[in-house]
Amino acid sequence: MATLENDAYKPPNAPLAREHVESVARALPVTWGRVMRVWWAYYWPVTIGGGVIGFFAGALAGIVIAMASSSVSPQIAGATLGGLLGIPLSILFLRRALQKSYREFRIQLVELER
Repeated sequence: MATLENDAYKPPNAPLAREHVESVARALPVTWGRVMRVWWAYYWPVTIGGGVIGFFAGALAGIVIAMASSSVSPQIAGATLGGLLGIPLSILFLRRALQKSYREFRIQLVELER
């Protein structure tokens, strides 16, 4: 039976790319534990922030549509508005998760030689 650590993706050696990195201690394998840390740093703020924004956007859309006596469903308008507001929110939190320093690593984007 394979363990999570043995099932990890091993990053390829990229000596050309390493020349452009200011300080590389060593490349770490992408383990499920590290994946879960990055996922959690992204998931919980998006979920909570999306719920809060969705709640207020839905309430606002419902009030405006009810006052305007529109034929549009308040539920559909609220869900649409909340979804549209959730997109930039999720991008913001993805950027934050990529910039974060984790317990034993940080994510760094490295330019590839072409």
